[in-house]
Amino acid sequence: MTIALVTGQTAYATSTAASVTATLPNTPVTGNLVVAMWGVGHGSAPGLTVQDGNGVNFTASASSPFLNTSTVISSIGIYGLVVPATPSKTVTITITGNIFAYDLFIAEFSGAATSSIFEIDGTHLQTTAVTSVVLPSITTTNNGDLLLAFVYTNSDISSANSPWTGWASGVPASGNYAEYLIQSTAGARAVNFTQTSGTCSSIEAAIKASGTADVLQAQQWL
Repeated sequence: MTIALVTGQTAYATSTAASVTATLPNTPVTGNLVVAMWGVGHGSAPGLTVQDGNGVNFTASASSPFLNTSTVISSIGIYGLVVPATPSKTVTITITGNIFAYDLFIAEFSGAATSSIFEIDGTHLQTTAVTSVVLPSITTTNNGDLLLAFVYTNSDISSANSPWTGWASGVPASGNYAEYLIQSTAGARAVNFTQTSGTCSSIEAAIKASGTADVLQAQQWL
């Protein structure tokens, strides 16, 4: 089955409070996939949960959460939830610890796998200033994967670049951003963001289409 973004089903929220909730425009369909990508700045490694409005926990990709202690102290992650029988259009990330600010991006997709959803993921920590964010790069083995990427920056993202699509909701004031790509043919694919010059941490994950054999791998670039 082909993965597709459900029309209009993207959202983001930003906060400096103990939790932040993003709300989809419509209640998602049972069996579809809701994805959550987030980044948080903090003074020490935080405890966190990612849940729907009914308290159901999301599943983390293998490298999530990814902790950056070298530049702006932060954590980033990509999580997914197969929509249960009682769906909710809200997603909440709750943090413990000294929080500076964080962002949460969510979306609903149809056609994704309903078990062992993540095929592969990767992370990258950029400790020197750049204007093009092009790492990590992951190599998928399944045609039709949904690729997701998020960057937490100490500057400002200006765009998500082709062939990726940036969140329709737009770039928040924080300057962090998310993008997605439905990859028709398996192979190597790097993230692709443009930012004002700065350091950053980034994460990318591939989610399998429905009917794909269960495979779970992980790669990490530091």
